[in-house]
Amino acid sequence: MPNLTTVTLILAIFLGYSRLETVNGADVEGDSRKAIAVIKEGAPVQISRVESGAMLVEDFEAEKIDLKRWRIWQMNPDKTSLTVKDGRFVVDAKGSVGHNGLWSLQASKYKDVTLVARFDIHSDGPDSHELLLHLCGGDMPRSPDHWVEIAYRDLNIKQARFSTYAATGRGDFDQWDRFIELKRPGGGQQDRDTAGFLARVSLNGATNRCVADVRDSAGKWRPLVDPVPLHLRTTHCELKIRGGSAASNSHGWFDDVRMYPRAESHAILVHLQMEGGTPIYHRGESGNEWPPTIRIAGQPERKLEDLSVELWTADGLTKVAAVQSSNLGDYMLPLTKAPWDVYPVAAVIRISIDGRILGEANIKQQGLEGLYPDDVYSVRFR
Repeated sequence: MPNLTTVTLILAIFLGYSRLETVNGADVEGDSRKAIAVIKEGAPVQISRVESGAMLVEDFEAEKIDLKRWRIWQMNPDKTSLTVKDGRFVVDAKGSVGHNGLWSLQASKYKDVTLVARFDIHSDGPDSHELLLHLCGGDMPRSPDHWVEIAYRDLNIKQARFSTYAATGRGDFDQWDRFIELKRPGGGQQDRDTAGFLARVSLNGATNRCVADVRDSAGKWRPLVDPVPLHLRTTHCELKIRGGSAASNSHGWFDDVRMYPRAESHAILVHLQMEGGTPIYHRGESGNEWPPTIRIAGQPERKLEDLSVELWTADGLTKVAAVQSSNLGDYMLPLTKAPWDVYPVAAVIRISIDGRILGEANIKQQGLEGLYPDDVYSVRFR
């Protein structure tokens, strides 16, 4: 019977021959502790989103309301109709009505959020109903029913009025009478079914101040009120119609609804790896040496922190952020200098060294798919 020393020697020889090392993209025999990833300049780069930062993304492209995402809140089922049609949440109302619409079921523990939606309303009769884009705590008893909402009222075929309402602590809101009026896109009867208006409600989790604004036909964001104190523990959104009088008859819709962490305070995370998920760096013979290093084909060994991971606009003209780090292939790219005012967006992740591009990957944007604040991406060299 072989002794312990003999068994140990045989096992060591077997393991030594079974290990693989990756050099210049080829698998060769060797000790796995010496495996070195080699970056090939200009090699294809793969990108995949590991986790989305967005808490709510709704394009209403399904055939009916998603009851796993929304609760239908209909105080006046005899006077209102709530349906999904042609990729929009359509709300019709006649007469005086209370709250009728959708309540998002999944409240988020995030309080530093931006809510964006596109909406439109057209009314007949003396008093228009109001469409309401509503950011709320309301997840009682976890969070108080404090809220801020944008109210959109139809004035006529050429103009719309936007107001802000709020439920906060006593004395925190006294701007009930403030409003702005904006020109509608188009301006004739044939333009009643336009692209509507883009509206945004954004809560700063550090200051507990909420801003509400609407983008006008020139692309400028128009603030509706001064920042509103809003103290919450959770956040969710509601899409509703309300108001009107006995002779009111309104047709409204919501679309492209999304809620995501505020870009001003949330970066995106990039994990830089080799194909197959292996590390892009190595740490010497022991596997524990510091700082980690990298190999670029045909060049001397370099420090990992010599790599620059960068976020660029999709046209490649504007650098949004650049980070160099020795922290094992993880890069937090802030959006504080981004030119984007609303998300999602298309973008480019670029990896360079000494100003020389080693590779880049495109983040595409289509509809509500694209880059959001707090996204996590895996970027891999092939």
